[in-house]
Amino acid sequence: MAAYTSTSTGGNWSAAGTWTTAPGTGGPGIGDTVTIAGPVTVDNSAGTSGVVKIGTSGAAGTAAISYSNVTPGMITIGASNQLWSRGDVNIQNVYGGSSQAGITVNAGASLIMDPPTSVIGYNINCGPGSGYTGVNWDGLFFNGTSGSRCACRTDFTRATGSPNGTGAINSLITTDNLGRSEGLCTASYTDFTNIGNSSNFGICTLANSYSVNTSVSITYCTFTNSSIYIALSPGSAWDGNLTFSHNYFLSSLVNTASYASFSLACNIVPSAGTLVCSSNYFDNGIDITSKNLTFSNNCCITQQSPVESAITFGTYSSWSSASYCSGNLFIRSDNGVAGIGLYGPISNCYSVNNYSSDFHSYGILTTAATFSATGCVIENTQTGGSGGIFFAGSTACTITLSNNLVLPNPTGIGSGGLYVNLPTTANAIIVNAEHNTFCGYQQQTGLVDLGEPGYNSLADSIASVRANLVWQATYYATRCWAAQDWSTTPATNALYSNGAGYNGFWNPSGGTCTISGSGTSTPGYNGLVVTNGSLANISHDQTVSSNPFVDSTRNFVSWGTHVGVSSSSVANVTTYLSNIANGTLDTLIPALRSWVCEGFRVTATAFKGTSYSGDASTTDADGNAWSGATPDIGAMAYQSASVPIYRNFTTLGALGN
Repeated sequence: MAAYTSTSTGGNWSAAGTWTTAPGTGGPGIGDTVTIAGPVTVDNSAGTSGVVKIGTSGAAGTAAISYSNVTPGMITIGASNQLWSRGDVNIQNVYGGSSQAGITVNAGASLIMDPPTSVIGYNINCGPGSGYTGVNWDGLFFNGTSGSRCACRTDFTRATGSPNGTGAINSLITTDNLGRSEGLCTASYTDFTNIGNSSNFGICTLANSYSVNTSVSITYCTFTNSSIYIALSPGSAWDGNLTFSHNYFLSSLVNTASYASFSLACNIVPSAGTLVCSSNYFDNGIDITSKNLTFSNNCCITQQSPVESAITFGTYSSWSSASYCSGNLFIRSDNGVAGIGLYGPISNCYSVNNYSSDFHSYGILTTAATFSATGCVIENTQTGGSGGIFFAGSTACTITLSNNLVLPNPTGIGSGGLYVNLPTTANAIIVNAEHNTFCGYQQQTGLVDLGEPGYNSLADSIASVRANLVWQATYYATRCWAAQDWSTTPATNALYSNGAGYNGFWNPSGGTCTISGSGTSTPGYNGLVVTNGSLANISHDQTVSSNPFVDSTRNFVSWGTHVGVSSSSVANVTTYLSNIANGTLDTLIPALRSWVCEGFRVTATAFKGTSYSGDASTTDADGNAWSGATPDIGAMAYQSASVPIYRNFTTLGALGN
């Protein structure tokens, strides 16, 4: 056993001249330790045919690889070679300047932590150290390709027991949080396995800038029994680019402090650079706090057990455009009835409630003056009803809900009221709800709902509830309404003048509203008290007696059957989505949403071109133009029943039909 130090000029691991003291054949190995003082490459002759095992298998905290505090360098693991560490890897660089310390893993190569027992865990500790003034990133760089992936894992061959703290201990990739750029910087086509535990995120990225803005790029990676935390600008403004895309979290670890296996924090608004998180499969929660992060086409799943996870956008988050939160699929099996907090507008998202029967999908928490949700699909896979889908917050705001679809659950019950406001003060929250398609069968609330027992509505709370299609396949006497006021004491004129009407109905529930002091039968509306003529235009409503849709059975699970998922279920469809061989999520999620939406094209001529005069809407929820100059009623455009619907019908993946 010996301690070796590389020369400042470095060289191949296997070459005697690379080290200040000549090692045996193949270079330093089992029982040895090394200090890196110059660039070293794990070459094909290193160790045993390019497989190097280094370290003493000592107690936790014992180093196998350290870096010089005078002239640190990089280790490069050559293509298809392996570096196994039987001790900590301490990537610390106090030298600064233009020096850099870290490990580059080339295509097909592996970096493996090799603990000796189930009670010892070894870590990769990244950090420049106190007093560092350098300009480069110190940490890890993985350069896999689609045909030659890299790997980084904790190996339990020598450590009996199962991973994740129940037996063997997973390794960590840590940062020292001293305000420099360190940790995982780049990774492409890399498989991370057994990194992290319930108390500590496994993989850490810390991006600060004092001289440069190194871009962070993590793409086409898998994280199995692992977790990752990315912190941008925690100590100083960082204006680099973040790209986190096409990554897959599989059986990932939940950090119990954040209820997520993926966490992203950007505490200072970048003045340059772009932040992109797209087309990722998150199987166990997310925790994101960032401004103007493009978060799109991600599949985000939560679990209730064995550890509860959540989908969280932190209170510092905000975004100004729906393009920043678009095309995502949220599948929630947690018990968080308050819903996903939204700090900006969203579009084309698909939400599946897979746990609770009294469940809010989204909470509107933006502090901006306006909020919108457009083109979203919401469904509940449970047998009971649900609470409000978009739940109003407490800040004055004008809310626009358009071209959204609320589907029935498997028993035909609606998946929640589209909008609920339970005001406690005069908070000036105003809603516009137009061109939505809403199943209200046996639902707790109507499409737009004000108050409930114990809460009172406010005047001028609804600006418009027009051009919506409200339906139930079987008549039920209550709650299949376009608007209702369920307050203990309903406000007079909660509805703006001319704010209702031109809606479409299939089997609306009967209702009673008070119009100019007189109780009046108003099918499709209930509980409103008006003196301003705001219900006058309900005479233009359109009602049909039979199913007006192309195919009202379409939903998340039936899409699985459509694309060939055997015994389609929520679990089996999510498994299908987790396999990139079936297609990337920026293809699959839009295809799911489009296929479901197209089933709700209307074939009833009563809804064709019968919206209100001056309606400025131009396209439906799937981008189809309306049938004529005056828009159709509902979220989806009219389609002649004699014309088959083939839009986005092609089965994806290997099926190819």
